[in-house]
Amino acid sequence: MKHLLLYCLIFLFAYAESICVVHTITPKTKNSISEIISNSNSGDTILIKTGYYKSRKILIDKPITIIGESNTIIDAENTAELFIVKADNVSIIGLNLKNIVYNSLKDNSAILIENASNIKLKNNKIENSFFAIYIKRSENIELHNNTIKGNSVKEALSGNAIHIWYCTNVRADQNNLSGHRDGIYIEFSKNCLITNNNSHNNLRYGLHFMFSDSCDYERNTFNHNGAGVAVMYSKYISMTYNNFSLNRGTASYGLLLKDISNSAINRNVFTSNTVGIYAEGTNRCTISENDFRNNAWALRFLSNCFDNTLSFNNFYTNTFEFATNKGTFRNKMENNYWSSAKIFDLNRDGISDIPHRPMTLFAYLVENYSETLILNRSFFIKILNLSETLLPSITPKDIVDDRPLMAPHKYDKNR
Repeated sequence: MKHLLLYCLIFLFAYAESICVVHTITPKTKNSISEIISNSNSGDTILIKTGYYKSRKILIDKPITIIGESNTIIDAENTAELFIVKADNVSIIGLNLKNIVYNSLKDNSAILIENASNIKLKNNKIENSFFAIYIKRSENIELHNNTIKGNSVKEALSGNAIHIWYCTNVRADQNNLSGHRDGIYIEFSKNCLITNNNSHNNLRYGLHFMFSDSCDYERNTFNHNGAGVAVMYSKYISMTYNNFSLNRGTASYGLLLKDISNSAINRNVFTSNTVGIYAEGTNRCTISENDFRNNAWALRFLSNCFDNTLSFNNFYTNTFEFATNKGTFRNKMENNYWSSAKIFDLNRDGISDIPHRPMTLFAYLVENYSETLILNRSFFIKILNLSETLLPSITPKDIVDDRPLMAPHKYDKNR
């Protein structure tokens, strides 16, 4: 009987220890948010009621869930970071975080995640933060439906909306990012999935990859950034169903590729950018089924790009369809639609009987003598391009689509 009673007491004690408690915080609660989190147990939930709270440096070192009611505001008052997550299995949901100060020696952020796994940040709003979400050496992170808005003016004095460093399996989905240096910055990371985000009005890039392999980004919108997306020193990147638009400036691109390989750029739309795609040191990549509309340059490929395939793309009314800095072109280009092409199809197979050379003599002159751009759309340039078309002698002979399409290529834009 005594043994049975002892076993029952042990069981009840263990059960009590496992019960998850909900701690409710209001603006009138005596203890601070940091103190209540410190006194909570693993698995507890912290419910923060609607209201205005002042706080900073809130350490989360145990698995808990923090939920904010509608219009729950936590203000760091331009002092330091807010949440510091150093535990696994943490969720932060529905908070409005603001006023994290710039620091030249430390990357202050609204939410810092360090050496953690299985973290969820959902439905949060972050305003006026140096770095908004900073993730380092972590894995299995989910960032969903967060709105991050900065007011950065100078690139050197601004941080990134989402900063991912040395991480694995990060998913960023349906976030709205603006007013920072980069919307999303990813470095030394693998297996990241970036989907359905709107990254706009950032000083530098909407999305920036550095030394990060096997990552996918799809169905994102990048507009009105210094440049749309930069993918650098990476391989096995998939870029599909994205929209790059209105990224303008003297050195602005929809998509910048530098030293990348074995990647796919398919079914994207590039509209009204200074350059649709700029490629340097890009090898063994597929660029297929993309739409290029009303860009100054649709494609600019440097001569150190090899073994790429450009096929079934549609080029509509771009000022320059293609440009390169040298005469050699060691890539495959075929079955594209070019709105400027002079095409005939006598056998009606949908393929023009006349090859199309997308690099005009004027494009060649601009690449080598940029000041000639002032002659754009002049009658003299029209005569110059026509003479080169009839008797090609200067433009690189390898830059040719031998099988241009008679009509725009149709593909599934809703898959």
